[in-house]
Amino acid sequence: MKRNLILWSMLIAVVSSSMAQEPIAMDGKEWNIRAGHYIYFSDIRMWIDGDTIVDGMACKKLYTHTKQLWEEGKESVEVGYCRQDGDKYYQNGDLMFDFSLGVGDEFATYVDNEESGLFYAVVGVGDTVWIDGLVRKYMVVAPCHEGVVIPGYTDIWVEGIGS
Repeated sequence: MKRNLILWSMLIAVVSSSMAQEPIAMDGKEWNIRAGHYIYFSDIRMWIDGDTIVDGMACKKLYTHTKQLWEEGKESVEVGYCRQDGDKYYQNGDLMFDFSLGVGDEFATYVDNEESGLFYAVVGVGDTVWIDGLVRKYMVVAPCHEGVVIPGYTDIWVEGIGS
């Protein structure tokens, strides 16, 4: 009986590891976002397609198409880059996601190499199985200021998908 339990445990471990977590930084990833405030919204479509080398590191090309939903409806396309290093995802050189963090950890995201960033605290973590059968880590994050979590504003970041 004990031998059977050991074999079952090994089988479960092998099956679990075969359900590999899909990286964010891979060709074909796409996000559609509506961003803005009040009446000044924009539709944003981001997608990853192609390879590039930045500062000697292999990266993926990241395209961002923005269409303003006000005034003249201006459109623009920007080309950036992204890469993934284990549990960390970088976009245009800035750390965007770090799924190795745990509850209570704090971090900042910096956009366009600004000196001040957006500060977050991790308020929840876990794993979930999605319809496609992949096991993905997730983090629930909340903005914080000087170590104090700002209540009522949380976001869920999912490994391989984004926020």
